[in-house]
Amino acid sequence: MHPNEVIMNLKPVNQEAARCLKEYRIIQLSRHPASRPRAGAHKAVVHVATQAWPSQLFVAHWGRPTPWRPLSLQQRRRLLSLAANSGCAASLEAALAHCGCSLTHDVAEAAVLGGSVAAVETLLIREGCDGTTLLEEVAAQAGHLAVVQWLRQARRAQLLPPPLTVQQPEDQVPQDLATAVAACRGGHRHIITWLQEQQELEQPQEGAAAAAAAAAEPGLQVLARPEAVQRLATAAAAGGHVGLLYQLLPRLKPIPTGDGHSVMLAAAQGCPLEVLQHVCSHVCSGAPELSPRLNHDMAFAAASSPTPDWEAKLDWALQQTQHGPLSGRHEAALVPGAGSSLEDAAGVLPGWLQRLQALRARRVPLPPLPVLARRAAAVGDVVALGWLLEAQQGEGQGEEVGMEDGEALATSAALGGHVRVLEALRERGCRFSREHVDTARQAGRVEAMAWLLEQPLQPRLSEYWQHFWCLTENVSGELGHLRYLYERHGAYLNLDLITKQCSVEALEWAVMQLKGDKAAGRGPGLTYAESALGAAAQAGNLAVAHRLRELLTAAAPTFDQLTSWRGESPKTFCTIRCWLRLRQRGGLTTDAEDRDWKLALACVARAAFAGRGRWGWGWLCTRAQWKWLVARRLEAAAEAEAAGREGAVALARLEVEDLERKVMAADDY
Repeated sequence: MHPNEVIMNLKPVNQEAARCLKEYRIIQLSRHPASRPRAGAHKAVVHVATQAWPSQLFVAHWGRPTPWRPLSLQQRRRLLSLAANSGCAASLEAALAHCGCSLTHDVAEAAVLGGSVAAVETLLIREGCDGTTLLEEVAAQAGHLAVVQWLRQARRAQLLPPPLTVQQPEDQVPQDLATAVAACRGGHRHIITWLQEQQELEQPQEGAAAAAAAAAEPGLQVLARPEAVQRLATAAAAGGHVGLLYQLLPRLKPIPTGDGHSVMLAAAQGCPLEVLQHVCSHVCSGAPELSPRLNHDMAFAAASSPTPDWEAKLDWALQQTQHGPLSGRHEAALVPGAGSSLEDAAGVLPGWLQRLQALRARRVPLPPLPVLARRAAAVGDVVALGWLLEAQQGEGQGEEVGMEDGEALATSAALGGHVRVLEALRERGCRFSREHVDTARQAGRVEAMAWLLEQPLQPRLSEYWQHFWCLTENVSGELGHLRYLYERHGAYLNLDLITKQCSVEALEWAVMQLKGDKAAGRGPGLTYAESALGAAAQAGNLAVAHRLRELLTAAAPTFDQLTSWRGESPKTFCTIRCWLRLRQRGGLTTDAEDRDWKLALACVARAAFAGRGRWGWGWLCTRAQWKWLVARRLEAAAEAEAAGREGAVALARLEVEDLERKVMAADDY
């Protein structure tokens, strides 16, 4: 039984049960994060809620403002993502009411990964959440057909834009194929079947041959194009989905075309040995004989495999050696960077060092040892780092870490925030510099930064650097970190930096310190603090912007003031949300408020109806965000009309329709 269920269901039974189960005190909200596809073939982490979600306890605790006050922007957004992923409507409403942060694409992705259409619709349509990322692929990989269907319907209604991509138009994959690849990666045949059914509705079958093929392999007609098979089979093999892979194999072309190489490498990494053998036998039309390069890459893929029989796959792969290299055309067909799978496995798979040792014992050439050592330092693997450094010494590189290698290793460790690695490097004679402190500072690694500041740096840090530069937005989110840097190292409290990520409590503490410093003649106090409103608005830190305005006892800033401090940018929608929150407290004249509404509507209209915003692919508002803003505008007009401003709603609606018409008709949009 999950510990959450013990706390929720068993402890409340009676006093005796509560006494016996007193050790069960901590409610777990998250489980291991999931990865999702991102434009450019990279992966990013999505926060995943525990399956035993404590709905009532969550709402009781987080459904009020007080518990949110100590949380940084990152922590609040993570909690919101967990509530969205849980599928619990009450939890999501509680989080939306009190999180005080803008709704970024990470929140939408968490909801999509959770599979609740209601949560996705609440965020993307009702709340105007950013929906410009690869949401359909996330849903397909997770197997949520209902979410895929809803997203497609929303795009047909132009509420959501096409997914953003960094690929050139000639390299872009059709949406059906991209969704099918994601479904294969997750092993969800029912989504592929649905995609084929949709294609049949849109494109009638062409002749008896197509009908016969459809009857022979129901649900796989969407894979008919030869160039798609390699992508789909590779995705299924990488995910270890054997049944789907076996259905795709007959459609692979023979090895001279090069289509089978990536499938074999994916099978070596994601599938058991017998499946790998079957794939290689099929692709090679019999006993496989691999080129030295493909043999080498397959050994790396096997060594970085999560399957228990990875070592048996490694031994088998090394036995399949072709006498003589393949032609240059075949060499070029290999997957670029296949050997990087070994580096990517560091910190992810158990026994990374054991895998390196297995390759070395079998005389498989490893990537450059300094590269692997930097990877070990980056993930905090002290044992593997020690072995790699010893191996370098065995190759005649001296007893101590060389200056250049030591600096690179320290940079990797500082970037990852691994103090134990830094300590191990110090024992090997590594020296640290301000650049290492700066690396930890920029990455928000406060513990590593604090440790480095206590070392004899070469050259020594000036008091000026510690005073003005040791504080960044990434290390000032939590009150404990902020107090440490201020009290121990005299960090200058720059509100423009602090307000981007900090908690409400951290802001209040910083404002109190600035007032005290001014009273003691040590600084300007809050003289320039109003510009921090723009910084908080751009970062989407709505709760902090709201509280800062209260502390400054200032009138609500105009929209033009908020954007002029940072300029119009891809974060303008965050600024609009912040402006709306601040204007609720009043302080603007009617003329100023009308002008602000026109500016805000114009900004979003340009980005929502332009196909691509004026800032390129990085700034694109959705039509749903436009509708959300229009709804807020009409609500404000209704309030004005109720207060005696006759015709306010009709005028606002007319202005919106006129703006929509002008933007859509403009030649440059």
